[in-house]
Amino acid sequence: MTLDQGNNIIVKNKFLFLGVFFLVFFVSFGVLYFLGFIPSELAPTNEEPSLPSGAVSDSSPGASPIPSGDEPLRIAIASIGVDSPIRNPSSTDTDALDAELLKGVVHYPGSGFLGEGNMFLFGHGSNLPVIHNQAYKVFTQIKNLKQGDVVHVFSQTKDYSYTVSKVTLVDASNALIDFSTKRNMLTLSTCNTFGAKQERYVVEADFSGSKDL
Repeated sequence: MTLDQGNNIIVKNKFLFLGVFFLVFFVSFGVLYFLGFIPSELAPTNEEPSLPSGAVSDSSPGASPIPSGDEPLRIAIASIGVDSPIRNPSSTDTDALDAELLKGVVHYPGSGFLGEGNMFLFGHGSNLPVIHNQAYKVFTQIKNLKQGDVVHVFSQTKDYSYTVSKVTLVDASNALIDFSTKRNMLTLSTCNTFGAKQERYVVEADFSGSKDL
């Protein structure tokens, strides 16, 4: 065997190894994703899965809806033990929203404000037994809310009350939030399983009044 023949065999073996490696990797990734073991941040997608209907559609990271009302700073729901800060990002960029979700409940830019329109708040939910970052499970129990339960959302100076009217479990593709509604209301949402987007719990609550702090 000549030196050139030996080098050709080595090169062919390298390409064969790389081909087999990538084939096994992508097949394994596909199987794990199908079974729901791939976190949502790594799952392949061609769209922004968290964006509800009526959201600001500008995809540029710097898109900044102009605030028109009182910003929510904290949410408390006594019936299910929720008490969390609320983040108010100005960008609808998916990475920016995901980063804010690590710090608490997020007020979706472009949705309503306290007592005005349809205010959309979303957060993580998880049934894992041990969670160090409490933001990962802040909305786990919203599925247990009942009609008539009261949700309190606070600004710097006021306590706004909302009364739950409906709790639904929907497919993520149908979890569309209507920001054009004339109802002064609150919508809460979370994934059914942390890291997965197949289903979402959606809670609707009607504005019932406010009082000074």
